[in-house]
Amino acid sequence: ALIAKLGVWIAQGRLAFAEARYDAAVALFEQYKDGGGSAQQRIDELILEAKDNEAFAQIDQTVLEAIETGEFTEAQQTVKEAREQNWTDGQVARLDELDTLIDERRAEVLAAERIAEARRLVEAGDRPAAIEVLESLAGLPEEGQTLLTELRADVAYDNAIAEGEEALRTGRLGEAVDAWRAALALRPDEALESRIARVEARRLVAEAAKLFDNGEFDAAEIRIAAALDQDPENVD
Repeated sequence: ALIAKLGVWIAQGRLAFAEARYDAAVALFEQYKDGGGSAQQRIDELILEAKDNEAFAQIDQTVLEAIETGEFTEAQQTVKEAREQNWTDGQVARLDELDTLIDERRAEVLAAERIAEARRLVEAGDRPAAIEVLESLAGLPEEGQTLLTELRADVAYDNAIAEGEEALRTGRLGEAVDAWRAALALRPDEALESRIARVEARRLVAEAAKLFDNGEFDAAEIRIAAALDQDPENVD
């Protein structure tokens, strides 16, 4: 009867279970053939073992189904309750694997939710809030790390541009140029390059004017030449 069951178990995809039962059946046959021990006792033991295996398989399946549907607390509770029973070393190891799987899948789901939330914030124009959401998650996956790096660069670029605009507004031309060059290092921008050249030329002309007023004509001439190199189209 035990051997006959193998076909059913194999058809159900329970290959490991069928293999274990086959090995047990072979061992029982050899024991019975040699006339040693009690065949009935061994059969009883196999029946009890099979029932335990069936119960554990059901626990395993219940946990996997809960993980699949995102019911991680329920899955963890099932494993916790299962640990209160007596299992083989291999089954205890499997419970450890299930606990690890629950933690991994829960982390994956949380990461996906945080990344989606961050993208919604980006679409709403709130990059700093998106960065905060991503930074709050430990073990950010590669997709999240890439997004976080991009957002940090975007915010740094915007801040550098704003800093340069404020410096220009208050007449601090050198600081404006420095800020925009920092922005340029984060993102290539031909229009920004042209603007930097024009403002740098203005700064050099302003320095030349001061030098000229102080009678330092050679130094003033050097500044004018440098200004023309920066912005040759602006001969004024």
